[in-house]
Amino acid sequence: MSLNINFGDYLLENERWLNDETEAKGHHETNEKLDGKELSIFFTEHLDFVNDEGELDINEESFDKWYEANQQAINMFFESLDIENNEAAKEALFESISAFAKENEEAILNPEQITGEEDNTLNNDRTIDDETAELYANQLYEAMKGLGTDDEQVAAILDLELSDADLTKIMEIYNEAHGSLVNDIDGDFSGETRKKYEELFSGALVNQAENGDETALKLLCEEIHNATAGKIGTSDEFIAGVFDKINDDNINVLTQVIEKYNDYTGSDIFEDINGDFSSDTKKKYLEKLNKAMQKTDLPDGRTIDDDTAELYANRLYEAMKGLGTDDEQVAAILDSGLSDTDLIKVMEIYNEAHGSLIKDIDGDFSGKTQDKYEELFATALVNGVKSGDETALKLLCQEMHNATLGMLGTADEFIAKIFNMANTPNDGYALMKTIKDNYSKYNDGENIYDILKDFSGFDRKYYQEILDAAG
Repeated sequence: MSLNINFGDYLLENERWLNDETEAKGHHETNEKLDGKELSIFFTEHLDFVNDEGELDINEESFDKWYEANQQAINMFFESLDIENNEAAKEALFESISAFAKENEEAILNPEQITGEEDNTLNNDRTIDDETAELYANQLYEAMKGLGTDDEQVAAILDLELSDADLTKIMEIYNEAHGSLVNDIDGDFSGETRKKYEELFSGALVNQAENGDETALKLLCEEIHNATAGKIGTSDEFIAGVFDKINDDNINVLTQVIEKYNDYTGSDIFEDINGDFSSDTKKKYLEKLNKAMQKTDLPDGRTIDDDTAELYANRLYEAMKGLGTDDEQVAAILDSGLSDTDLIKVMEIYNEAHGSLIKDIDGDFSGKTQDKYEELFATALVNGVKSGDETALKLLCQEMHNATLGMLGTADEFIAKIFNMANTPNDGYALMKTIKDNYSKYNDGENIYDILKDFSGFDRKYYQEILDAAG
């Protein structure tokens, strides 16, 4: 037997069946749909429509007691129907509940007989129907529009134990009718209350998108844009809620956001984040975005495809060109755990389009950061050469020239790392021999010994000894 819930489209499915000992909020702690046992409890304990003999006993006295104890929920029910809560409405509700009870008497008295067949008016995760979601969306808008905010009205809705699917539906309706729910919350609240509400929706959208909800993914893209480039200021708590919710287990949500962001917003998520945040926060978010672009099914140890490598190369260039450097943008890419083959591909694209990556790193950074980045690429190139990568060999020879004779000054750490890794007498200095044999080919006939002109003292002597030993 399946339940024929007619009047319950609002009251039952929204769980507004409270007694006088319960606060005006949803009965469930688990956001599960009302089942046969709970339906029986509603009529037996809350409405007291079942007598001691286990018979259905519909009476106005117990109805009146329940009615008075649940005014908030009942007011919302009548408001959803555009009906004034008066005696006539109360009588109509009593008649509707009574008719429902009589129609479902067997199910109420014998809940174990219910088959558990689902009511297809809601999906498994929804606890409110579309009409109620629209009601809540409009009530939220009315509470926040104009000057002042009806804090109690907003709290009465958002403090309910609504499911992630409910919150997604409310936001969908709100945004279609009124703009951006996140922006309105951000403009009307502050402190812990704003943080709570923005994280409530960000968490719901991430969870729903993870479960394959395309509407949630669309809203997530749109609200990230609205929270950053789409307004003056930034809805920091919403963005923090999104990125803090993303971890290794659900990083695919961010991957999908990156892929669909332009389609849904006409913008670039990297640019929106880069433009609204700074310092460690920007670095944290960009690193997570970059991690979301990495893949595990590519050949040759690659974690990014050619399109992503080109994207990274161009972003590195944009971060370093002209005066000033976007340190966080560079760090977000180079600290994201790229493989040696990834780094080689990024450098190949960068050098073909923009010149020399090593020269630009050396000119824009200093100290330990400069050393770290130059050693990162030197190591990647050397490992590539050792594995027989001709592109790595070509880039290594060219960047050794760029790091010395091809620039003012010298990219010392880049050269030092290469020579230290090539100082291998046990294998006859095989790496340096390979470099020597190909240096002229890739540098218009120049002699590798010419790079010694950029050094003096111990360094020059050390490098020359390795070159000589390589034969």
